[in-house]
Amino acid sequence: MSRLAVFNGPMGDPGALRPASTGLAPCVWEAAVLAQERAAFVRHVLGGEGPLESRVQAWSSDVLCEPSG
Repeated sequence: MSRLAVFNGPMGDPGALRPASTGLAPCVWEAAVLAQERAAFVRHVLGGEGPLESRVQAWSSDVLCEPSG
């Protein structure tokens, strides 16, 4: 089990993110981001090869992007 922390703030300014109110849970749209982060962690950190530092870097670079168009 892991503890879920939800942050909120202005889009495009990660430095301005702050912890959300206690008890706040992600909405269905945010669940897609959580699923992407989990899949990337499994793919790069748990299933990757090479030094841990390289695997963590690959994980942090694997981001969910808006579809173009």
